[in-house]
Amino acid sequence: MMKTVSRAREVLEAVSWYLPKPATTDSDRIETTRVLWDLANVYPGRLGEVDRKNLEILCREMAVSKRPLRFYEANWSKPADRESLPTAWWPLLIAVFFAHCGNGEYRNENERGLAFKSLNAGLSALEMAAQTSGMPHLSMLRSWSEEIFENLCCEGKA
Repeated sequence: MMKTVSRAREVLEAVSWYLPKPATTDSDRIETTRVLWDLANVYPGRLGEVDRKNLEILCREMAVSKRPLRFYEANWSKPADRESLPTAWWPLLIAVFFAHCGNGEYRNENERGLAFKSLNAGLSALEMAAQTSGMPHLSMLRSWSEEIFENLCCEGKA
């Protein structure tokens, strides 16, 4: 497990070091970049209720729209505008999904379900990012996705 955590920290730091820290979120809308920043910084701790909800919603956005937006109305009720998440933030989006997919050890079925939703969202986002020219950190994120898959699905089955 320590190897998984240290690899996740390494990737999260690599993809976020050049990003500007988002401003404090105003109460009228949710800024996806702020949510990603918070989810990256809570790792490897357990997700609180708000972080869990935010991660679940981001997973759903990837599954349904395949295009997370930068701003949403309070409580994620609807998009605040149609501005897509900036390209520079996609590596952190992917890394957050992968970091929170866990290491195969879950306290309950809810944790397990969210972990696999997060893995699926990360893989979908990685696929979309690969279609964008000049997307930073793709090879590192691809490599990490293979490590995660091996850890979750294949370890000890040979």
